[in-house]
Amino acid sequence: MDCHVYGNNCCGIELQDGKASGVTMTNNNVHDNGDNGIGIVGMQGPGENVVSGNTLVNNGRFGMEIKNPNGSGAATGAGRVVIENNNVSRTLPIVDARDIVGIAVFRRGVLAGNVDVPYGAVVQNNTISGYVQTSTSEGFGIVAEGINHTVSGNNVSGCDVGIQRQSGHTPYPGDGDQNDLADTYFGRGNSPVTCGVTVTGNTLSNTIDTRDVPAIAGSGLVTNLNTSNTYCTIQAAVNAATAGDVLEAGNGTYNERVVIDKSLTLQGASESGTILDGTGLVGTGKGITINNGITNVTIKKLTVQDYAGASGKC
Repeated sequence: MDCHVYGNNCCGIELQDGKASGVTMTNNNVHDNGDNGIGIVGMQGPGENVVSGNTLVNNGRFGMEIKNPNGSGAATGAGRVVIENNNVSRTLPIVDARDIVGIAVFRRGVLAGNVDVPYGAVVQNNTISGYVQTSTSEGFGIVAEGINHTVSGNNVSGCDVGIQRQSGHTPYPGDGDQNDLADTYFGRGNSPVTCGVTVTGNTLSNTIDTRDVPAIAGSGLVTNLNTSNTYCTIQAAVNAATAGDVLEAGNGTYNERVVIDKSLTLQGASESGTILDGTGLVGTGKGITINNGITNVTIKKLTVQDYAGASGKC
């Protein structure tokens, strides 16, 4: 904390342990470094992890890289991963043609002990400005990919894209292609799924303020109430469940058809808010199919849209 870091060819402050817990990085002045201002790999519990009050100016392609976090998803308490009250800006043009970003929570360089999908970070009350690109790539204020993040209360201005949720960039399972590509991805990240990412209460003034890539990124989160494990699709939760488990699908639209092959309970958070929509998908089949011989299945508080365009509530 309270450091002045500048003029390095690569990085300002870099933590590459990959399994760090109880990380505190506060009140540092980090500027004019070649690649990033702050880079951290794999923050996780049981300690509290806080990156706050830092000023980062004109640091290469990245203000702050939060790679492969495994947080609690909460803003307080044990296991939290919180990035808050930082001031991140670019006031000079970038000479690198690739994507640039102020703060990114993403999958990159997964090490032993890291989660494969970033989980549970909170990015709140930061000020980010000036991330613009003149190539076919883009400048982003905040990028979040993975599961159960919160992006709230940030002030993002003067960027090509203010806040982006994304999933599915290729290749995978290695690292994403971060070359100067004419696509809409932040190329350095490649989480295979993104869901339960809440974006709320931000002040935005950018060419594009918010964007989901693909359009369904950030949809509902499915929780196994017996194990507390979370999933981005209902089918993934069903496949991982054991007989007797209770699965709760949070509010959102799930673009899938579901096959249930074991005794369990599938419930939505609310009948009108949890929507299973199989329309437009290749092939045929009902919204929910219960395999022959499977008993003791309970389905409730869902709206189901099948391939034929019919809908019903249960």
